[in-house]
Amino acid sequence: MKSLFAQLAMVQKNRVHTRSLRVVSTVMVALVVLTAIFMIIFRVLMAREGFEHSWATAFYWVVTVMSTLGFGDIAFEGDVGRLFTMVVLLTGMVLLLVLLPFLFIEMFYIPWRAARDAKRVPRQVDAGVKGHVLITSANLTARALRKKLQHLKIPLILVLSDREEARRYYDRGWRVIIGDLDRPETWRRAGAERAALVAATGSDAQNAHVAFTVREIDSLVPIVAIAHDIDSVDVLQLSGATEVVQLAERLGSALARRVTGIDTVSHPIGEIEGLVIAEANARHTELEGKTLEEARLRQRVGVSVVGLLSHGQFSPGSGELVIEHDSVLLMVGTKEQFVVYDQLFRSVGRSTKPVLILGGGRVGRATARSLAAGGLDYRIVEKVHGRIKDKKRVIIGNAADRQVLQEAGIADTAAVILTTHDDDMNVFLTIYCRKLRPEIQILSRSTRSRNVGTLYRAGADLVLSYGSMGADAIYQRLDSSEVLTVAEGLSVFRYPMPASLAGKSLAESRLRPQTGASVVAIETPAGRSVNPDPNQLMPADGCLVLVGSAESEALFAKLFL
Repeated sequence: MKSLFAQLAMVQKNRVHTRSLRVVSTVMVALVVLTAIFMIIFRVLMAREGFEHSWATAFYWVVTVMSTLGFGDIAFEGDVGRLFTMVVLLTGMVLLLVLLPFLFIEMFYIPWRAARDAKRVPRQVDAGVKGHVLITSANLTARALRKKLQHLKIPLILVLSDREEARRYYDRGWRVIIGDLDRPETWRRAGAERAALVAATGSDAQNAHVAFTVREIDSLVPIVAIAHDIDSVDVLQLSGATEVVQLAERLGSALARRVTGIDTVSHPIGEIEGLVIAEANARHTELEGKTLEEARLRQRVGVSVVGLLSHGQFSPGSGELVIEHDSVLLMVGTKEQFVVYDQLFRSVGRSTKPVLILGGGRVGRATARSLAAGGLDYRIVEKVHGRIKDKKRVIIGNAADRQVLQEAGIADTAAVILTTHDDDMNVFLTIYCRKLRPEIQILSRSTRSRNVGTLYRAGADLVLSYGSMGADAIYQRLDSSEVLTVAEGLSVFRYPMPASLAGKSLAESRLRPQTGASVVAIETPAGRSVNPDPNQLMPADGCLVLVGSAESEALFAKLFL
């Protein structure tokens, strides 16, 4: 009986179920009224045939006929009575055998089963769990982050308020707890005070509520909040978020920084402790066709080539590696060294044509702002009128229309950036632009990580994933390591010198063969050695800067930390 009352209370809280309850009430009232009418008609018709029956007998007859039991001990002899019997029988079949069972299943059985299944999902994190990451939605960022954390064996736990969603992800193997995100008790049960980080990845309003609620129970736990609207940044910070990440701005800025097709100078993509990581296009320079040893960049400039990137594939910088026509050099050095590099390899015929942006959504507009900040002109192709305020730089139309692309300047531009949220469209546009301009640089956004490889095969020079970028932003807050994304699946990361490597040389450590990661630099209190000699000893008080995939970083952490 208690469970029945609890079920009814749950139903009343749900608007959909409340409407269904009204339907059930209406059907029950109709059933009672019809039963009374049928009882009256039964007595009248029986009286006409010369039989007198009590009200109890009338009720008995109506119930047995409507329920299709029809014992046959009471029956009409005339045609009118028999027709009436068929009306009662059909009415009972519709109400009792079809409508009421259907409503019962929808109203009680399905919610009861969902509640029973939801009980399998935990409501709290075990007291022994600590150093975990709590995240509020199972979106693309959560999926990319889960993959990263699995390599490092850091628990990722979803905190969901929707029972059905929680059960679904629990059945898929995710670690989940159920609870209202706006209740401090939920975060206490989630062990927020023991967590390494709380990631608020829902809507801006929900993220502000989560940050405010978590801060009520713990003032120190790092909270990373995703902001979808630039106007929400201040509110999220005031709510208690340690860091607010604008993914659209971050992705747009990253795409803009990676535009190398317009010239041959170096383009910084990040910095770790004063160590600048930069890319440079080898096309139309004296470096084409040479090996890294023949290029002698370290001797001539001081920068070190970590490796070469070509359509998403990274090749570590060994001396015999050949610099191809479409190679992009990934280099490390100081700002001063890159100034010298630019003076030596600056292309005389730098393109002054606008960069073409296909898609004027949040990411497209962020890309445009970053290009403008870097002194580069641009044109945006967008289908929606009024989305782009600068009318001089927007071409209204479908980017899949050749005439629209020609009007935008596809024939002259050196670089195209695809920023639509539709991966299928980005693949289509990549193929199309590559056919129209084989030499052009194509950079693309990928909404789903699984489509990154497809975009590279279609001809993209660089692909950055929306979900992976969000995961990287959260991941960087976790521990003492510093991470810089170079390309999808490739990062530069920095760690204090592991005790197991102190005093050994790089050759003795066999770090690259075991992990797949390459040492970019060894830092010591006395200075930094970029692309160190394999025989150089690694000091106990130093730091390692490495480049590799998430799997490489996980292997490094497993073997040496």
